[in-house]
Amino acid sequence: MIRFELAAGKYPAGIGAAVETFGKRLTRISKALSSLPWRLSAAQKKKLPQKAQIGIQIITDRIMMNMNTRYRNKRATTDVLSFSYMESGAPVFAHEPVGEICISHRKAAAQARENGLTLADEFCVLTVHGALHVMGYDHEHSASEKTAMQRAEQRVLASAGIPIGLTGRHRLAAGTADS
Repeated sequence: MIRFELAAGKYPAGIGAAVETFGKRLTRISKALSSLPWRLSAAQKKKLPQKAQIGIQIITDRIMMNMNTRYRNKRATTDVLSFSYMESGAPVFAHEPVGEICISHRKAAAQARENGLTLADEFCVLTVHGALHVMGYDHEHSASEKTAMQRAEQRVLASAGIPIGLTGRHRLAAGTADS
């Protein structure tokens, strides 16, 4: 079972209602993600707590750019970063998160407008994308992994009533490869 923990905090003016709506959808997303297999090694799966917690933070572009520079060596902002604590091989205790998802609220707002979604919908899209990475899915690894991640994304988002995921977005919109 996956459980999300949305970080409490003061959000910028204009996004509080979207964050609240997003928070209410997390239970449905959690249930849908919990039905998917984790794509981890056998050793990692043994260390996976029965109730896996994933933290979510909604952050500024400045913080996102600093994180993207530090962890991915890319000096630019991005929409979502995910961190899996399962990759290290160290034990994860039941009270500790197995990963964390950081979402740039400005990038999310821009992408929501571009794709005809509400900001709450886009937070859901980015959360599902990040959670799948924490679970071991990786659309950049191979074509088969990309397909598996797209299918998983679509299945989970459909449970929340959202029509399109992140990995298939650019391909459908522009007729090209996705992000």
